[in-house]
Amino acid sequence: MVSTTIVHIIGFTALIVVLATVIGYVGYNTQLLIIENERKNFEKITEALALQLRYLFKVNTNMSIVLRYPLEVIYNHEYNIIIGSGKAITRTYPFITGLDENTLYVVAVDFTSQVYTFSPITVNSTSKPIILNENPKIFGSTTITVVEKIDAGNYIYLDIVIRGVRKG
Repeated sequence: MVSTTIVHIIGFTALIVVLATVIGYVGYNTQLLIIENERKNFEKITEALALQLRYLFKVNTNMSIVLRYPLEVIYNHEYNIIIGSGKAITRTYPFITGLDENTLYVVAVDFTSQVYTFSPITVNSTSKPIILNENPKIFGSTTITVVEKIDAGNYIYLDIVIRGVRKG
């Protein structure tokens, strides 16, 4: 006959194992959901920024715009934005893959460099090349960033300047 103490120990241990398994499963799935939501938000942010910059290139005059983007991507997480050619971005940030070296991109990346998305702005042509003052340019989501386009005949100069800090 088995002692009641041993039965209770086996039952308690089984209960703890089931509880730990459930907590681990829920925690893992919650983290996957947070990462997926962050990635989707980054996609929306990069597409919006790329659209703003495409508009800047469509205008046939010198112009400057203040970029509009949210302060946080998800759950009070700030992020970085990178604008530059695919070649310069992959050289400086080797964890970012899948970029064409002759295309200008906007990339949003979290501070851990685990979650990022990118959106193409335009292909850098040989007839009227786009020259960035700093390639790639990185800035945070809490900055006020102005992009100045100067059409200088054979070249388009793009100057990305940080003008201040935004508070939420």
